[in-house]
Formats: sequence, structure tokens, C-alpha cells
Amino acid sequence: DYFSICKTAGGVACGYVSLFEFSGKFYAPSADQLYAMFHSAQRSNLTPTQVSEFDRHRREIIGIGCDGLTAIDWTFNVCNNYVLKEQGATSCFTMNNDAGQVAAAFLVPSTKVGQVAHGVRQVSRRSNFQPKVVATDTWPAKLEFWFSIFGNIVGMLGIFHFIKRITDTLRISHPHFYQALHDLKACIYQYDSADYGRLIEVLKNGTMSHTAKPLSHEEISELEKTAKWSQRYSRFLRKILNPAPTIEQRLKCWVDKYKTCTDPISGQFLFAGTAKAVENQLQHTNHIQWPKDIDMYVRIPAGPRATHGLDSFRSRNPEPQLESFHAQFANFGNNRMSDHIGDDIHLRGIAMRNLKIQHEIDVRGGHVDVSLLPAHLADIPLLQDHHLGLYINNLAKASGCIDDMAPFKHLKALPEDTGEEFLAEYFHSQLKRNEMPETMPNPSTDLCGCCAKESGDLVQPDGVPPECTQLPATALLAPAGHHPPILVLPLPGQLEEEERFCCGKFEKYSLYKIQKGRYPPGRVPHDKGCHVKVQKNKDKAQSLTAMTPGGDEPAVDFGPPARDPGTVEQEGAWL
Repeated sequence: DYFSICKTAGGVACGYVSLFEFSGKFYAPSADQLYAMFHSAQRSNLTPTQVSEFDRHRREIIGIGCDGLTAIDWTFNVCNNYVLKEQGATSCFTMNNDAGQVAAAFLVPSTKVGQVAHGVRQVSRRSNFQPKVVATDTWPAKLEFWFSIFGNIVGMLGIFHFIKRITDTLRISHPHFYQALHDLKACIYQYDSADYGRLIEVLKNGTMSHTAKPLSHEEISELEKTAKWSQRYSRFLRKILNPAPTIEQRLKCWVDKYKTCTDPISGQFLFAGTAKAVENQLQHTNHIQWPKDIDMYVRIPAGPRATHGLDSFRSRNPEPQLESFHAQFANFGNNRMSDHIGDDIHLRGIAMRNLKIQHEIDVRGGHVDVSLLPAHLADIPLLQDHHLGLYINNLAKASGCIDDMAPFKHLKALPEDTGEEFLAEYFHSQLKRNEMPETMPNPSTDLCGCCAKESGDLVQPDGVPPECTQLPATALLAPAGHHPPILVLPLPGQLEEEERFCCGKFEKYSLYKIQKGRYPPGRVPHDKGCHVKVQKNKDKAQSLTAMTPGGDEPAVDFGPPARDPGTVEQEGAWL
């Protein structure tokens, strides 16, 4: 080796440098030095546009808007990329629009909505973020919180989570797993008949591709029961959800069909608690229905080189797109990175993914011409930094270039910096908000104190501490189909005591009016230890004690008068 050759030279002058000169003066940069240089480069404003890469990525995410559907979900694997996991960062909150672009990502201590209230409020203040539909994995839980943030919206439970809670209980190694999965999907949705007919015709004719062969009806039937069917042909088929009663009926029949299905070799049942999971999901068949006034698919015409001539469809359902992002999100960085490096890398990954989606939309809309590019380069954005492209265009115009001859076309201007925080920055700020009484999340509304104070969501009466003020039931009541985004507290004495949110049962009782447009049947409910109920019992006892012999029992007020029984559903249904 090099060292042994130097030793055998015996100090005689030769063409080798000394060992000290080789190893004592020059060292390769360490991992910490590389991280420090990368972080310094990402946060440096020494760029042509005087905007750092980190700020550009953050502001590009701030510019993501929504005028249709948005999905909300938590992911956990990305927390392994941060040392913050050892400090309490257990999950990452994410939300996107119906194009699949990620609008926000926050590291949080828990999955409670109070921990993301500040961040979601920031997103809702964007002028271009006005969703009509919000899909969550727990709807209708915390519906009053989402109404208070986004106002008059339609909420829905994501179909992915609805199906996943059933399929997670099936044994995937069972020989009838894929057949049962195929039948389960048929219980929930069906394919558009016109799309399905055109696809079957192409498969039978063998014109799907240049090398495709015609398939018989038996081969097509067997192919539908495998995962290849969805992987190859789902983009050509629009899904139509079955009505809620149809889903309920077919799910019950599906359980009866497979509940006794066993493996002929091992003797194991296909179901592992599946019947109970289906029973729990039957109450949500109405919550997974898509809104009637929104087209859930975007039609994409067949390309000029396609032999099948079939139009493909891009679903506007944001939930599966958000789940797809979660699978990529954890792979943006390495394990146990520092806060700054983690934010640099993950925000860069989110911004580049959003840019790629926007590029595909622009190509489909005819705004970007990729006809001269090879097919494998058509989906790669021509310019990664639109802000730099605008800067170059301005230089060209200053040199006398006309607008039509500018180097770059159809560029997006960089949004203004609104100060929104993401990922680790948000985590540290949220920990500070949790420690201060004036900014910590309100247990009854889950809104943080700073956002409520700035936006006027909760107007506190003078001299009344926030923890002692209760939301009135009438503040949440609104005409059917409307949910006001602002909750205003009345001054003390404006409402009777029993009309306030004195306990959990009375809160549910009042929120039922928002959902159904009427009060539930029966008496006004209260918790066992509710002070209103305790006081009423005391008043009743005193009135019974004061009764004169032979006299009539004095009337005791147990709440509002009974409702019309003709407008009341089954007893206890509102619970």
C-alpha cells in the first residue's frame, strides 16, 4: 500500500508525498460539517432573488389553495426522521386539496385537534383556501370544531378508512382473501356502466396495447378478482357509491357469506373480529357519501399514441392522495435528524411534489408544451424555481425582450410570507402555547386562545376568566344546512343557567339541533354531577318538603316542554 511503499523508500527522495502531508493537513468533511453546510445554504439569502431556499419552499406551501375538497389525517412514520420524537413529537398532521397538493404539515405532541387548531386556523385564513367539503378519518367526531374553523362546509368520512377498518381484520394469507376483498368493494361502490363496457370491449378486442392479446370473459372475470385489475385499469373506471341502505344490506350479506369461511389447510377463519368491525361501520354508511353537487372526477382524453382510445379519470377524492403522500413523506429524510435539517429536507420534498402535481395539471390544460420531450421526461417540471424564472424574465425584459419572447412561460408568483410555521417550528411553538393559560387550547372548543382572541371567535365578557365562561347553546344554533364559523358569548345573565353548556350531555343535546334541525326527544339531559341537575333536585326536594297535607304538589320545572312526538325519532337516537 501507499504507506509501506514510503517506508521501503528509506527516506530517499522519490515521487511520494509524506504521510503527514497526506493525512495531517487535509481531511474530508465530517457528516456534521456536511449537515451544517447544507443547512447554511438552505437558509442563506445570498441568491439571485434574495430569497432563501427554505423560505421559498415554505412560501410555496403557503400558496396552496383549495376551492373544493380537502382531506385531513395524521401520519406517524415521519416522526422517526426527527430527534424530536424523543421530546414528545408523536405524530404529524397533514392536509391537502383535491389535486393532491399538500397545504400544511405540523409535528404535534398528540392527535388531539386542539394541538393543530392554531395551524389549521392559519391555513383557513388564506384567501385562496375556501373548501366546500372536509374529509377526515374520524367524522363526525369533532364536527363542531371543523365548523368553527371552516364555516359552512360538508363533512364526510374517508372511504379509505371506512374500508381499511374492515380489511385490517381479514387474514391476508387466507386463500379467499382477494375474493372477499373484491366482494367487499362491490358492497360499497360500483363502476360506471359506460366506462366498464368500453373497457371490457377493449380487453376482448386486444387493443389495450400493441402487445396485448384478446381476453375471454373467463380471463376477465378472474382478472377482476386480483390486485392487477385495480393497478392496470382503475384509471379508466369511475366509481359510483351505493346508497347507504344498499351498502348496509350488502355488508350484512357479505358477513353471512364469509363468516364461516375457513382455510382448508390450517383451518383458520378468514375473519378475525371482522363481524364486529362491520357492525361498527354500519353507522357511518351515510357519512361516506360524496357530495351531490361536486363532480368527483376529472376527465383526461386519451393520448395520440394510445391504441385503446379510452379516456382516463383522475379522482378528486383527496383522501387516497393524502395516504399516497404519507407513503412518500417518511422517505424524504433519514432517521433522527435535527430540527433544522429535518425541516429543510421535508419542506423541500413537499414543495417539489406540489410543483410536479401542478406541472401535470398545466400539461393537461395545455399551458405547458411537452410534445418535443421524450415520454419519460414529460412529467418532470421544466423549471424547479418559478421565482427564479420570474427574476430571469425581468432581466430579459429590462434588456429589451418583449413578453412573448420571455425565456419562461406560465410561471406562478411566490406568495407573500404570512408567517405560517410547519413541522418542527410549529411543534416548538405549540409546546409554548400549551404552557401558557392564555394561549393553551380551550377544552370545550379545542381552539387555542391566541387564535380566538385575534379572530374574535370567542368574545370574553369583561371580568370573566376564560375557564369560567361557558358556551351558550343558542350560539351554535343556526338555520338548517348552515354552520356559522363564529361563536359569540353573551353577557352574564342574558341566558338562563340551563341554556348554557353546563355539562357534556347537555352539549350533545344542543349540538343535535345543529345536525337534525330539531331537539331530541325526552327531557333535557344532564350529567350525574352537573350543578344544574343538582340544583333542580334540591329545589324539588324543598318543594316536596313544603307541601301542605292534602295539597297539590307544586310544579317543578324540568326543562323545555316536550316536543311534537310526530317529529321525533326513536328514543335516544341522538346519543
